[in-house]
Amino acid sequence: MCEWLKLLRVKHWLKNLLVLFPLLFSGRAVQPDALIQGIVAFLAFCFMASAIYVVNDIRDAENDRAHPTKCLRPIASGAISTAPAIVVACVFAVLAVVLCIPCAQQTPLAILFLIAYAVLNIAYSFGCKNVPILDIAMLSVGFLLRILFGSAFCGIEVSSWLFLTVLSLSVFLSLGKRRGEIERFGTSARASLMRYDKSFLDKNMYVYLGLGLVFYSLWTFQGMDVAYLGYSIGQLALVAGIPLAMFACMRYSFCIERTASDGDPIGVVLGDKPLLVLMILWVVVMIIGVYMP
Repeated sequence: MCEWLKLLRVKHWLKNLLVLFPLLFSGRAVQPDALIQGIVAFLAFCFMASAIYVVNDIRDAENDRAHPTKCLRPIASGAISTAPAIVVACVFAVLAVVLCIPCAQQTPLAILFLIAYAVLNIAYSFGCKNVPILDIAMLSVGFLLRILFGSAFCGIEVSSWLFLTVLSLSVFLSLGKRRGEIERFGTSARASLMRYDKSFLDKNMYVYLGLGLVFYSLWTFQGMDVAYLGYSIGQLALVAGIPLAMFACMRYSFCIERTASDGDPIGVVLGDKPLLVLMILWVVVMIIGVYMP
């Protein structure tokens, strides 16, 4: 069972919490029907993501066997054979689409975003990940598609500032992932890494970090519709989210530059207690900000 959980990358389902952002920030997450719909959307995306992870591991099995850490993946290590893995991937992909048909508010659009995510990641696995810049773009769009899928599934519009925030911070995290891989494994671990250098990644990381934090701040204040800060608990909580986001990003940068991290956002968050605390605090203040007057 543990090997199957590793193959399906259940730990990485945390990334798919982005699917719930439109619902959370709309203030409708306290409505039972809307919450159930959000949970179904989250599961549907998780099923598709796991199916893609399996395809990726099958595709990369030979290369993974030569990698210092990826050699422990279930397919590469031989713990799980290819045939049952393919069956599970197909079942999970079908389940993801089937869940959209009766449950999504905008079914065609939700399925379109889900299929777009699948096609994007298959293309990434089958060669695009070795093309510099294109690999960053595809990783970033993957994060963005989570937000758009959640929006279509739950029938909630996405704020333009939230869209720009997620896009910018997704590029920041994607660049950080490549930065972390170089720091930990060197440029020989992935073909595209040979074309990058740390200074290029650093400069671009902090451009998109700055943009993301500005967009996030504008999204925060846009929702207040006031010229000055008020003193309601909700407004103060929303504003408190800005410095928490700033220091969380700073801590992520610290981790990929100063520790033996490969830059994967989930691995960094779960492996660094201060960053994990910052993220939990941010979630708490955002819930207070959105759901308290």
